[in-house]
This record gives sequence, structure tokens and C-alpha cells, in this order.
Amino acid sequence: ISCAALNNIEITLTQNAFNTLKTALTTDTVLALLNFDLPFDLATDACDYGIGATLSQKDENGQDRPIAHY
Repeated sequence: ISCAALNNIEITLTQNAFNTLKTALTTDTVLALLNFDLPFDLATDACDYGIGATLSQKDENGQDRPIAHY
């Protein structure tokens, strides 16, 4: 197999992994509906090349359930 073919396989596998993770993080089985009667938790993180945030609330079992990711 040539180097170009290996690079294409690696890119395809990386893209597939990214798409799977993106789908998992944005489906309704992961994201909860917000409830304005409950308090919100905002978690943030940043570094020299990126930022991120998650808005969440605790469910009836006390587990953090994400509402949105940025």
C-alpha cells in the first residue's frame, strides 16, 4: 500500500470517528431538555488554541445531564 493510500485510510477513519462522536454528543439520548425551574451548571475550559463549554442540569437522580455543548 502506498503512503498516499495509507493517508487516505487514516483521514477516512479519523473523519468517521469524529462523525460518530459528534452524533453521540448531539442526540437526544445524551442531551437533556432544559428546565427553567432547576438551576443550571456551566462548565468552561480554554487553552491557547480552543475554548469549550457545557451547559447542564441535574436530573431526578442527581446526575449531570448536558443541555448544550459549545
